[in-house]
Amino acid sequence: MRAVRLSLHRFDSRFRTVVRHASAARDRTETVIVSAHVASGETGYGEACPRAYVTGESIDSIKRFFHRHRAGLEHQVIGLASLLDWRDRHAEEIGANPSAYCAIELALLDAIARTEGVGLDTLLSLPPPVGEHRYSAVLGDSPWLAYRFQLQRYRRAGFRDFKLKLSPDPRRNQGKVAAFRVARGNVRVRADANNLWPDAAACIAALAPLD
Repeated sequence: MRAVRLSLHRFDSRFRTVVRHASAARDRTETVIVSAHVASGETGYGEACPRAYVTGESIDSIKRFFHRHRAGLEHQVIGLASLLDWRDRHAEEIGANPSAYCAIELALLDAIARTEGVGLDTLLSLPPPVGEHRYSAVLGDSPWLAYRFQLQRYRRAGFRDFKLKLSPDPRRNQGKVAAFRVARGNVRVRADANNLWPDAAACIAALAPLD
């Protein structure tokens, strides 16, 4: 791959509805896009979605990581092997900034694959995707009427896999789960507590009534 130039952009867009869960309520995206522009004309793109309540990262911390390492990456990364070498030499700092590196790595992998005219699976020596792929619908910790309306819309659209954001209120959680028990057809539901409980014992005690 010929010389690469990295750039960073913030993508800010409002949601149609507020997304609520135990750790936050969000009404807009919080996303960073990194572009990797290759001298031969190809451009790769990567995305970071920092979450302070998950990894401690923010838009500002991603910007700092990006600007601290941009020149080195542009100078040193000329292909997959050099990217992996850079990653291994900066493993500790990447561990503290996973979202920041995610956007950069995705952009560079995309650019390298486009330059070589292959897909990411081929570039990384992975088997190609085959078979049926399912999408999961996410149900936030919304007020009851909004929750029921959203669930019904997802079911009408054909969704069968759901991720359910749990609430600090056990009765709310029981009502959410009960709504699935009366729904027709087979559905698969997994719960997302978003750091709701301090330890495993509290988690088990809260989840037991939902079984």
